[in-house]
Amino acid sequence: MLLLLLIGILPALLVGLVGQHQAAGALDQRARADLSNLAASVVDKLDRTLFERSGDVRLFADVIRNGPLFTGSVGSFMDTALAAYAPMYRLIVMADPGGHISAVSSVDQHGQTINSPALLEHDVRGQPWYQAWATGPTADAAFVQDLHDDPLLAAVYGDAGRTVTFSYPVHDINGQRAGVLALFFNWDVADTIIAEVLDQPRRDGGASINLTLVNSRNQVLSTSETQRAVGATLDLSAFTSGLGAVRGSGAGQPEAGAPQAVSADWQGLMASYAVSRGYGTYPGLGWAALASQAPHEALAALRTLQLQLGAFGALVALVVALVATRIGGGIARPLLALTGSTQRAAAGDLSQQVTVT
Repeated sequence: MLLLLLIGILPALLVGLVGQHQAAGALDQRARADLSNLAASVVDKLDRTLFERSGDVRLFADVIRNGPLFTGSVGSFMDTALAAYAPMYRLIVMADPGGHISAVSSVDQHGQTINSPALLEHDVRGQPWYQAWATGPTADAAFVQDLHDDPLLAAVYGDAGRTVTFSYPVHDINGQRAGVLALFFNWDVADTIIAEVLDQPRRDGGASINLTLVNSRNQVLSTSETQRAVGATLDLSAFTSGLGAVRGSGAGQPEAGAPQAVSADWQGLMASYAVSRGYGTYPGLGWAALASQAPHEALAALRTLQLQLGAFGALVALVVALVATRIGGGIARPLLALTGSTQRAAAGDLSQQVTVT
């Protein structure tokens, strides 16, 4: 009967183990693909948003050239543009050829008056967004200054002034340099994009999923992870082998604008890392998004499958045991009867009749 049990149960166990192994691999791949898509989605949305901002500064510079520059209404145009594009910008300024602010927006993204007139005549010759255009020919693309704490925003708003600055030269109708226009991006927009991308996966049960945005030096720019500080430098060597080629292909390459993700096990988490390669004429700043999730949550479906297979295996074992008992009993009874009769005959009782059915 034991042999029958083994013959019946072992194939079922083998099938279950093979199925579990295959399912585990498929679920692991799906979980990593989901994280890769999440990280790539953040990078893509940010790249598209910043691409549009790089176009805005060129457009605004062209508009100023063809009207406000000569009517003395540059500041008024800035207020109108800032309101029309709200909440994208916190401040718009223009510096003259000598490097001093000649015009500035006077309202915030909510239309409230701000103390920006105090910036007029402020010397900005040392600012990267101005220095980019201080000498040399005009480039087709806008200058983009990576995320930084800006002193002008800090002076107006009294906070750290975190922003990405876009600048482009303004020329008069004769082609002479009239100054440099600078748009100061509202970083809250980037934080909102990250939060919106993260919202649906968490609603779907991914409570441990987190998104972290880092710059080209692996410094944290924004994160949903409460225990990870903005400005901290992360050790992302686990992704290095797959990221080198991706980081090396900036805008202008055939794959420009298509984020690629690399998956790895990182600090006890399942994680994927997607690198920005810019979008359109926006070259990108080398940013990357890290999407991570606790393995026990990412593979929760595997545990459910294991329980189901365990229950199925137990059921199969029970059925096989019942069948084996029934079959074994049918075989054992006549054999036991034959054995008993044979033993009595051997003891001298020759009156035994043996009937085998």
